[in-house]
Amino acid sequence: MRKLIFLYIAFFSFSGLLAQSYSFQQIGVEEGLSQSVVNCVVQDDEGVFWIGTMSGLTRYDGRNFRVFTKSEGLSENWVTSALKDKNGNLWFGHWGGGVSFYNKKLEKLKDPEISAVVPCKSRHRANPKDAFVVLDYAVHNR
Repeated sequence: MRKLIFLYIAFFSFSGLLAQSYSFQQIGVEEGLSQSVVNCVVQDDEGVFWIGTMSGLTRYDGRNFRVFTKSEGLSENWVTSALKDKNGNLWFGHWGGGVSFYNKKLEKLKDPEISAVVPCKSRHRANPKDAFVVLDYAVHNR
């Protein structure tokens, strides 16, 4: 009987350590998001969220929003896909087929010089235009 009571106490004591609590914050246009329909989200190495919409790219660090549009270096405003590469740089695909590149060292969006982009159909995307394969690129420090 002692063993049963010990196991009972031990189980409920450790179960509290395993429980996790989550907090959620709802953000929208009123808080600083560039548009209410989100197409893609990627998180960079510093924990910052990059949110792609039809009206540009929103950078959200948990407190502040910064909106990037074509005038800030995006290839075009309608962002449909996002990817973080092995170096921590961010790539964004656009509805019209363009590609934008965020260089984390320079903290700047660039339009990479891409010599070959091959559109491909993806089984995981609703729109085949969302998928692309970059075969060769060069990003210059401009």
